[in-house]
Amino acid sequence: LNYRSRVNLDFDGSQNGSPLTGGNPVDSEGTLNLPDIANLAVAYDLNDQWTIMGGLDWYGWSATDQVTIVPTAGSPLTVNFSYENTLNFNLGAEYMYSDSWTFRAGYLYDETPTTSEARSFVNPDGDRHWFSAGATYKYSDNISIDFGATYLDVEDGNVNQSRDADGAGPSPTVNILGESDNSALIGSIGVNYKF
Repeated sequence: LNYRSRVNLDFDGSQNGSPLTGGNPVDSEGTLNLPDIANLAVAYDLNDQWTIMGGLDWYGWSATDQVTIVPTAGSPLTVNFSYENTLNFNLGAEYMYSDSWTFRAGYLYDETPTTSEARSFVNPDGDRHWFSAGATYKYSDNISIDFGATYLDVEDGNVNQSRDADGAGPSPTVNILGESDNSALIGSIGVNYKF
């Protein structure tokens, strides 16, 4: 069982110029709140060869509701994320085939914090399904090699936004509607050496 408290990141920097600052370069600052996280994980040895594992994670994404960038001159810019708290869970198993080979596989369901009202095509997120498999080859007492592959399927994310056409006050409204469809394939290999 693990808990990590919310992290507040204070940032500052320079803008080269934008409509919010009249096109002039200015210094800006703000604070980004990152979520607190709670994890529960268990592993159980069924016998000398099989181990099963599972976990549940909670993310307090509602802390990342918005961020406001405050320039030393000009108007502040507020970016609304409207994130919601999320849960994810994972299941996995490991099989020790021999002294040299160990195989493992697992599944993770990862809930998105985004909503259709605040989601954009800059961050076209959706609930994610992770399917993973891997193996470890023990070459010697000192050297082992890890192999892994993951297929990530992101559920369709609906985008449904209405905003001012130029973002700078009363003006014609633009409706942004659409759907995103994403996936990824990830592979890895690692060589470990014990001194």
